[in-house]
Amino acid sequence: MERLIPLKEFLEITGVKKSTAYNRWDPNSKYFDPEFPQPIHRKGKLLFSYTQTQNYAEKVVSNII
Repeated sequence: MERLIPLKEFLEITGVKKSTAYNRWDPNSKYFDPEFPQPIHRKGKLLFSYTQTQNYAEKVVSNII
């Protein structure tokens, strides 16, 4: 079963602030990133796939190097 992580842990792994994350999810924002991991809504909370989050973070780091 896929491990789901809460928003706080997601933000720590990706290294972005909450407002930045919301901009990257918003297709109307100039900062929209279609590859940014999308939240899973469960019982009023935002959860994220740990695997997708790690893969995204690794991709971002590899593009910087």
